[in-house]
Amino acid sequence: MVSVATMRDIASEAGVSTATISRYLNGKTNHMSSATAKRVTEAIKKLNYVPNESARQLITKQSRLVAVVAADVDDYFSTEIFKGVNSVLKKNNFIAVLMDSDSDEQRELGTLSSLNQQMFGGVIIQPLSNDLKAFKKVIPQNIPVVMLDRQVENSPWPSVVTNNYTISKKAAQYFKDQGLNHVFVITNNVKNVSTREERLSGIKAVFHENVQIIEPGDNEDSFNVAYEKLKRSVAATHGGLIFALKERWLLKFLPKLIRDGVIRKSDGVHMTGFSDTSLTDNIDPGIKVINQDPYQIGVSAAQILIEGVESATQPIAKKIEIPAQF
Repeated sequence: MVSVATMRDIASEAGVSTATISRYLNGKTNHMSSATAKRVTEAIKKLNYVPNESARQLITKQSRLVAVVAADVDDYFSTEIFKGVNSVLKKNNFIAVLMDSDSDEQRELGTLSSLNQQMFGGVIIQPLSNDLKAFKKVIPQNIPVVMLDRQVENSPWPSVVTNNYTISKKAAQYFKDQGLNHVFVITNNVKNVSTREERLSGIKAVFHENVQIIEPGDNEDSFNVAYEKLKRSVAATHGGLIFALKERWLLKFLPKLIRDGVIRKSDGVHMTGFSDTSLTDNIDPGIKVINQDPYQIGVSAAQILIEGVESATQPIAKKIEIPAQF
């Protein structure tokens, strides 16, 4: 059986105390002579010592593990966010642990609650819920938290989001300037979902009362009902802008609208919306859409979190917007 060197073995080899070894391993060498540090380094190399991460965490009360709770890992936006988060954490010797809420608010709260039984140095959340009280009950206390993609009202935690209102207003104004006077917004329930609320507000700032909401629902029957309603509404207003607040709806509606001849740019029927991939362009190369930057959102969230972990403080509750492109 191969013996594994311990901190006590290193201390004995270097002729110092285990407390000195602990300080050395945690980078606290300010009050240590260069000769002592050299002896410890040589002892570690000689005995091939590998620090035990769990033991180190118990000593320093600091974990290098960061929980990244994604809304839905099947969604491109969520996976790109995680890639951005992981790129920064990895460079700073942190480990990102991806957890999936699977678009289920109860599962989200259950996942966050389970973090109390594990050693995490911080949490990055792509929240589904807007229930601040529920989050405060389950999120581990005294560790840095950063939210991204969506905001929670009156949250004590910082958030990194797209400039939803500004970019939606910009896109709406572009089509208003093309002579379009009506807009049909495709979205699920808007209430208490910050991204949808801000996007809808940006659109209404341009089209005012000439805004109609089309809700597709979550099953095929409700989608078909919404699709027929949309076709009737477009026909009744003799054109207008169809604005999808999520790429999912762009990809669901656009092919059918093209096939059925509803999208007629020459007759004043246009479609736009938020798009995270190149799939929309593959369907209709001429369509103008809003492109977010989920990777950079993840990068910014991770940078904020690391500052909190290193300083052992909760980052200031502020909103950081990552500009989208239209």
